[in-house]
Amino acid sequence: MIKKAVLGLLAMVILVGGYAYLSTRGDKSVQGNEGFGRVAVGETLKPFTLKDQFDRLHTLTEETQRIIFVFKKDPGHIVRSYLNRQQDDYLQSRHILFVADISKMPAVIREYAAMPDLRKRDYPVLIVYNKALAEKFKEAGEETKIMVADLDRFRVTAIRFVETEAELGKLID
Repeated sequence: MIKKAVLGLLAMVILVGGYAYLSTRGDKSVQGNEGFGRVAVGETLKPFTLKDQFDRLHTLTEETQRIIFVFKKDPGHIVRSYLNRQQDDYLQSRHILFVADISKMPAVIREYAAMPDLRKRDYPVLIVYNKALAEKFKEAGEETKIMVADLDRFRVTAIRFVETEAELGKLID
């Protein structure tokens, strides 16, 4: 009986300690994105830098023509399904950035489920860890859709929302 209690207590300490460790790791956002404005038609975006799933840095440049944003798991899976059928350099050859917001995801799920899954992808997925930055990207009420922003030298020329692979393909091909 005492042995079971000690093992149970030890398991609880390990779980709580692991969660506390992951929670204190903070967000892995790149510093310098704080002054970034909202994504809106007619706005000129300031260059931002985000880490991808492998912690490599990617920066918005004037050559970037589109940004695909996802804010929920299901739209992310739609984009993933579409991109998995494309060539490895599909995004780069079209000057497209793919940005996924995981800022609301609990640290344990992020580190042990989402990130390992994202690391299976051959294409870069830029990660938004910071909730304040994620809010600047979002269009209220459209978080369950895939958001595609068209750019011309940092200026947002169009924002469209799609919900299927077919719609996404028509928009970015």
